[in-house]
Amino acid sequence: MAGKLPQTFLGPVQYFIRGRTNAFDSYLVGEETTVKPDPMNPLANRLSALLLMFFSACGGIKAPGPDSLYGQTWELEYMSGPRIAFEALFPDKKPEISFEEGIGYVIGNSGCNGYRAPYEMKRQQIRFGEPGPSTLMYCGEGENHFRSIIASVDSWQLTDDGKLEFLTGDVPMMRFKKVSEN
Repeated sequence: MAGKLPQTFLGPVQYFIRGRTNAFDSYLVGEETTVKPDPMNPLANRLSALLLMFFSACGGIKAPGPDSLYGQTWELEYMSGPRIAFEALFPDKKPEISFEEGIGYVIGNSGCNGYRAPYEMKRQQIRFGEPGPSTLMYCGEGENHFRSIIASVDSWQLTDDGKLEFLTGDVPMMRFKKVSEN
């Protein structure tokens, strides 16, 4: 072991690797951790490097926050559930929503009638409340399906290609594409 180690080195990681403190020397230099490999144990050295990379990578991955939803208009392009073709459910106009930051409402349309409902969001969880008053045009079955499915979702995610999905459990129930920035 090279020199005396200060109290700040990576104690628990070493015990996991070798069961003792001399698997590698680690000490803090300013804000960086310096690791000196133990030439007598190449397996412990590889494992320690993998563990350091894993824990470093975990800290850098973050789910998109609600800010990525604000200031956008999202148009429905997929809805799970009904056995009617999506285009037949919304022949004239597809539902659109916009999240209003600070007031806790989503605003848009549910096919042909206006749509405004409160929502609560905490990280990736989301719940929509009862929609408020809207126009009373008959829009076919699409609007009823839209309103019942959006009331059942419990989380959201952005896909790799930037689409917004509402999920119930792990099942995507609705998918929206970004159509404009407000």
